[in-house]
Amino acid sequence: HKEAHALGYASNHGDIDHWLKKFGMTMDDFRADVRELLTPPEDEEPVPSGPRIFAVGDTVQFTGKTHYTNANAKTGKACKPGKAVLMQIYRLGKSKHPYLVKGSTVYGWVDEADVK
Repeated sequence: HKEAHALGYASNHGDIDHWLKKFGMTMDDFRADVRELLTPPEDEEPVPSGPRIFAVGDTVQFTGKTHYTNANAKTGKACKPGKAVLMQIYRLGKSKHPYLVKGSTVYGWVDEADVK
């Protein structure tokens, strides 16, 4: 906000400058650190292709027998395998059931291993 305000298009309030100063850093230092973390080294091996990565909207085959009310539910409800559409993917933390699928036999959050 501070930098955008200086350019004339944002409200004026401090961002994290006051905290960065305590560590001898600036916003440019912060940006450089983030850029370094997001840029893989040139000599790094490419990530091997693993299981298919699904996207929202894909039609998938649900092969399991249980669906859940949320991505971290401990208990679920019985359902039948069948075709379904991937409605949402939840990857925050270590979600137990990261895929929300909807089909004629299943509608809920399901385990990754149960989606083909």
